[in-house]
Amino acid sequence: MKKTLRLLVLLLLLAGAAAGLIFAYLVMREERDREATAEAPVIAPSRVTVTAAGVAVRFDVETQHRLGVKSAALSKASVPDEVTGSARVLDGATLSVLLAEIGAAEAALEATHADHERKRKLVEQGQNASVSAVEAAAAAMKRDEIARGAARAKVVAAWGPALPTRPGLATLAAALLRREQAIVRVELLATDSLDPPPERAVLERLDGFRVAAQLLGPAPSSENPLSGQCLLYLVTSRAEPLVPGTTLTARLARAGKQSTGWLVPRGAVVRHAGLGWIFVKVDAETFARREIALDRQHADGWLVHEDSGTPVVVTGAQSLLSEELKSRIQMKD
Repeated sequence: MKKTLRLLVLLLLLAGAAAGLIFAYLVMREERDREATAEAPVIAPSRVTVTAAGVAVRFDVETQHRLGVKSAALSKASVPDEVTGSARVLDGATLSVLLAEIGAAEAALEATHADHERKRKLVEQGQNASVSAVEAAAAAMKRDEIARGAARAKVVAAWGPALPTRPGLATLAAALLRREQAIVRVELLATDSLDPPPERAVLERLDGFRVAAQLLGPAPSSENPLSGQCLLYLVTSRAEPLVPGTTLTARLARAGKQSTGWLVPRGAVVRHAGLGWIFVKVDAETFARREIALDRQHADGWLVHEDSGTPVVVTGAQSLLSEELKSRIQMKD
C-alpha cells in the first residue's frame, strides 16, 4: 500500500513538472510570435540625394523657416590683387646667440680701444710706454674690430641686412624668446616679385588661424631655384601660437591692383573634409552642395570667379550640411 502511494506521488510530481514545461514553452512561443508579427520601425524618408552632379538636400519651406535657412543672390566685389608665398617662423634663440657674439665683440673692442688710447697718450707725453706697445695695442684693437664685423655679418647672413640696424634689437630678441613677437621668413615664387614689397602681410595657418605682420626688410636669398624674392615680416601681437618652425601661407597685396569677383558671405561657407563648400538653391526646396576655393579673402567673406545667378544659402548652411552628414550615418547603420 505504501509503495503504491509513493508511486502515485511521484507520478503526480512528474506530471506537474511536465505541465510547467509545456506552459513555459507556450508562453515563450507566444512572445516570439508577437515579436515576429510586430510592426517594423518607421524610418523617415531621407532628405539627401546623391547624383553624379553632387549632393543635394531637400528641406520643405516650413523646415527652412524653422532652421533659419535663407538664400540670396551673390553681389560683385573687389579686393586687392594678391600673391601668396610660403612662410616659416624663425627661431629667436639663434638671434639671441648672434647678438651675444656681437655684444662680446663690442666689449672686447672697447677694452682694446681704451688700452690703445692710453698707451698712445703715454708715448706722446714721453712717459713710460714704448712704440712697440702702442703698435701691439693697435693690432689688438684692429683684431677686435674685425671680430665685431664678423659677428654683425653673421646676423646679416642669417636674418638679412635690415635687422642689424634696427633699434632696440636686444629687446626684440627677448620678445622673440618669450613668444610675444615672431619673425617669419616669406618666400615668393620667381614670377611673383613685388617692388616695392607691401608693408603688411596676412599670415594664415591650415587650421584657420590668421594674423597680420609688418615688413622688416629683405631676407637672405633661398637656395631653392624655384624661389624668388625673400622677405622678413614681424608679428607684434597674437604671436604665442607661432612656434619656431611653423609653416604658414603669406598673402601679400600688389600695390594698386584689384581683383574683382562674386562675394560669398562668410556665413555661407561651411568646411568639410578640409575644403570650403556652399549650398546653392536648385528649386524652392532643394539645395546642392558645391566646392569653392578659399584663396581670395574679403573682409566679409571670399571672392569667387564663377556665378551662375543661382541663389546661395547665406544663413543656415550648417544645418544643411548636418542633415547630409546625419543621412550618411543612418545609411551606414
